[in-house]
Amino acid sequence: MNKEDVYGPELDYIECEGCGWDIGLCVCGEKTKIYSLYKNGIHLHDFTSIKKCAEWLENLIGGSLYQGLCGLRNGWKPKEHSQLYGYEIKTTYSKD
Repeated sequence: MNKEDVYGPELDYIECEGCGWDIGLCVCGEKTKIYSLYKNGIHLHDFTSIKKCAEWLENLIGGSLYQGLCGLRNGWKPKEHSQLYGYEIKTTYSKD
């Protein structure tokens, strides 16, 4: 794999849709990681990457949410004044 395969033309980080790691460090193998977005315990949507989740949610509530959603995935609990208050991400693996 060459540098152009791992990074886009502007050397942006490219996330593997399966495991969420940098595509050059992909660890997903056969399984596909699924990120499920919840608001106040209600399931909203499933995504194959945090980036896709952020894009979808940004279209609904605005802002730049990628870092916050990564924090949610890692266990961060937003305060009441946060745009992400009430949101939660649960991670599962598909049966592929």
